[in-house]
Amino acid sequence: EQTLNVFCDMTSASTPVPGGGSVAAVSGGLSASLLAMVANLSHGAKGLDDRRDTMANLSQRSQALKEILLATVDTDSKAYDDVVRAMRLPKKTEEEKTARAQAIRDANEHAANVPMSVLEKTIELLDIAQHLVEFGMVSSLSDAGVAAAEASAAADAACYNVLINLPGIGDEEKAERLRQRATELDE
Repeated sequence: EQTLNVFCDMTSASTPVPGGGSVAAVSGGLSASLLAMVANLSHGAKGLDDRRDTMANLSQRSQALKEILLATVDTDSKAYDDVVRAMRLPKKTEEEKTARAQAIRDANEHAANVPMSVLEKTIELLDIAQHLVEFGMVSSLSDAGVAAAEASAAADAACYNVLINLPGIGDEEKAERLRQRATELDE
């Protein structure tokens, strides 16, 4: 619910949140916003009457993705805070050490899954962009291209944030599955 200026100021501060995962989600949200704009402009464009239903559908999908991705900005920051909170748990007794280690693994897994959700959404963003490049209003082609570029940047950024959290999961097989999925989606 803050302005873009405030978000950028918070990101540039010497605190770890919002960080790269939140920025990935914002990039995805910006992509979705531009896609909705192109679909809305194309919906009412002269000569594209036969595509109104398609454009309305693409606009609705884009708007829904925008809402999800922008909500993920805060989810990502909270996921990082949960990792830090887990790392600060007491570790004096064996029980505390065991509980702390499990909490760290769980928090890191969640912290990897949040940007994974962003990465998954970028596939749909790129699909919508492709449709709009092919069937949208020609004068909005650059906007669809910028939306695709922003979705691609969101995918790369989300992938980086999945990968950075994998070592903390503590389960090599699970981490490798997430690594492979993230890499495949990013490609």
